[in-house]
Parts: sequence; C-alpha cells; structure tokens
Amino acid sequence: MRQNKALLKINGETLIERVISAIPGEKESIKIVTNSPDEYVFLGYRTISDIFPHLGPISGVHAGLVDSPLLYNFFLACDLPFISEAVIQTVQEKHTDQDILGLRSRRGLEPLCAVYSKRCIPLIEKQIKRGQHSLHSLFELVKSDFIQVSDQKALANLNTPQDWRQYLNNSTD
Repeated sequence: MRQNKALLKINGETLIERVISAIPGEKESIKIVTNSPDEYVFLGYRTISDIFPHLGPISGVHAGLVDSPLLYNFFLACDLPFISEAVIQTVQEKHTDQDILGLRSRRGLEPLCAVYSKRCIPLIEKQIKRGQHSLHSLFELVKSDFIQVSDQKALANLNTPQDWRQYLNNSTD
C-alpha cells in the first residue's frame, strides 16, 4: 500500500495501537522501528530509525537488534490486526535458545511476530551487503524454529488496499 499502514484507523484506533494493545504485560520497553519517527510521537514510545534505510523488514529487525541491550528481542509487525495476546505469549513463552523463533500457518512463515537473537546481527549485515533483503533467507542461516498456529486469522496481514477493504468489511469491532 502507498500509505502508512500503521496509521490507518478503524473505530478511532490506528492499526499500530491495535497491535500494541495485544502485547501482554508492561509496555514501557516497546520501541517503534521506523524511518518516519515524527508520525509516531503520539504513541509515547521511543523510536529507532533503520541503519540501512528503506530495505524493508530486514533493516528494521537489524536496527532493533543493534539498539537493544537484550540478547533476545520480540518483533511484531504493525499490520497484523487480528494478532492476539495468546499468540504473542506463545512465542514469548516457547522461546529457548533459538536465534529466531517465529510462527507458521497455512499461509507460510510470519517473520514479524518472532523472537530474534542479537547473534543474527552479523548475518543480517552480510545478507544486506549481498542484496538479500528477505528475512526468510535468514531463517536458513541460523538456528530457527517455528510454532504452528492454527488460528489462520491471527496472522492475516494487510499488504494491499484490497486486504484493507476486506478487513474493514469483516471487522466486528
């Protein structure tokens, strides 16, 4: 979509607010990785800009990992309007020592509802330098695992105007 998906509104709430509300527990440690930090001031969270701008999700994960003092970090896309607290908790609770622990559904892998290790940083940088900007290609290079999700709707994301219209038509909120 040509517009910022995170700021699309339904019932007075932006998609990013909806996704954040699904995150269990305290929210003080949330950081927004974006190349347009001014658009997110209203949320009150710290923002981080990509070190390698405009390369997509791989550069956002990289920036978030570089910025974090923690070995393991949870990343969540802003365009998963049906994500639930239960699904997020499953990822967070089942994580052990994998470099990446993500979700899998019939639709495929969801790289942006996942825990990433800082050990991924050098490999991400190599991928970027090679022009390989897909997070999926990173999964093959590290110790990764995926949890099968039966709730297909939980991982439905909004990538096109058609997805957005369908979401508006099917939303029960």
